Amino acid sequence: MHHELPDLLLPYKRYEVSCFERVVSQSDQVDVAVDNSTLFRWNRWFLDFIEYWLACLRSIDLRFQLDIDPENSPSKDSLTVLERVGRIFGDGPGWLSQMTKPIVNVNLWLQTRSAFLSD
Repeated sequence: MHHELPDLLLPYKRYEVSCFERVVSQSDQVDVAVDNSTLFRWNRWFLDFIEYWLACLRSIDLRFQLDIDPENSPSKDSLTVLERVGRIFGDGPGWLSQMTKPIVNVNLWLQTRSAFLSD
């Protein structure tokens, strides 16, 4: 059996991936119809998981030699998280979907926050 993640979805999320992209990358100019508390949660969710996702991408790169190595940037420490992701996937529409697909396809996507982090 084969499952393919459509470009417009994030696993276990109700909103389209483009909504999450706008909230995460343009937090001061958001045009998504959600509560401020939801905007905060989405940003928190992204920041909580981004290092894990980058580590997953590094693992995928090493395993399949895909040339998407997120640690290959010489100035990694001086870049923001979005700049690091932008170096790999660009900053145009669809970057979050491009980042998500390989992680989901090798079954490294975590379903719930409690599966990885504890508060």
